[in-house]
Amino acid sequence: MIADADQDLLLFTAAQELVLAEQAAALLQITDEEATQRLDQLRDRGLVTRVALKHELPPAYRVTRDGAEQIDSALPPLQALDPGRYRHEIAIGWLWAAARHGQLGKLREVLTRREMQAADATLRSESLLDTPGATFKDNAVAGTQCDARQAYPDLALVQAEGGGWATLHVILTSPDRAQLRATLNRADPLIRAQLFLLQDDSGESRKLIEAVANELDIAHRVHVQQLAHDGIEGA
Repeated sequence: MIADADQDLLLFTAAQELVLAEQAAALLQITDEEATQRLDQLRDRGLVTRVALKHELPPAYRVTRDGAEQIDSALPPLQALDPGRYRHEIAIGWLWAAARHGQLGKLREVLTRREMQAADATLRSESLLDTPGATFKDNAVAGTQCDARQAYPDLALVQAEGGGWATLHVILTSPDRAQLRATLNRADPLIRAQLFLLQDDSGESRKLIEAVANELDIAHRVHVQQLAHDGIEGA
């Protein structure tokens, strides 16, 4: 058996590609030291592993297959860690924790890409979105073995009222115009908004997103916001 508080911690870790102890502390509203201790206890039980990132980053934790099975057997296998995406994955963890504390608005649910994949695999997406046949996956993306990062947003924000959901994408480098167009041109009537959080200080990424949204005549549902300079704490 696992205590409820540790179940919440394991769920957080299982939902992400990686988590930091300070993120777990923010989610559970405990100290960094307590979060580290509890994560290490989960590691001792074989439910998470501890991994070293780049030298300027603190160690991170990743769920094991046994840990994921305790949360949701439909969760996909973790992807190999890409050093070029460390900061991106860290950002997703902060945003998920913020959403859980109501800082991203009134939501029925917030889902990471891994959670969206599991929801689609088990048809839970239909009940979450109150629509038969609904999926979080962009079914226009060709190929069953395609990178999930092309078929899913970084986060799904399922609305608490009025139905539908919003996509959230974190952009830390200049976006590819063709990929951006494909992302924005998604034909899903349940998507109420497409949100982009940018790191680019030059404004070029914002201009590109807004230009493509205008070309597709969907500017009304596309919202762009700058990440604060400390918006990816610890990264």
